Amino acid sequence: MIKIAFLRRRRPVRQSLSPKAVLSGTVWALSVIVAAFTLTVFWVMFSNREVFYLSGLTSLITLGGVTVGGIVSGRVAGEQGWLHGMLVGLVYVLLLTGLTGFVNSRALDLLAVFFKMLPLLIAGSVGGIWGVKLPAHRRVYRRARFPY
Repeated sequence: MIKIAFLRRRRPVRQSLSPKAVLSGTVWALSVIVAAFTLTVFWVMFSNREVFYLSGLTSLITLGGVTVGGIVSGRVAGEQGWLHGMLVGLVYVLLLTGLTGFVNSRALDLLAVFFKMLPLLIAGSVGGIWGVKLPAHRRVYRRARFPY
């Protein structure tokens, strides 16, 4: 009898989540977002331009930070990157909603929170997929050149 294998796994797949990956991705996401917002504040302080377009820039910075956090969490986990990245986005949304609800209780409208949460979950999961697909530490092997 002939066996044909269409898919061969090199290592077994873990069925558990990695809290270390989610935590490191969240820390990276928050770090990138704080650094980008700090640069934005300095740019606003030292420029003479109007600041009417900062809401779009704030959204892009937040999406970019969560994507970077998803990439890091996917890279650390090594598998199930979409889930780890989505959890990074969820943790960020919960932190943001908690801080916003602490300051202003009217900001906890569930529909508004859901529509703000959806792009962040998607950005985190895409980042997690990218993080898993990134190559590991690259080593350059040179072929020995022998003069013939």
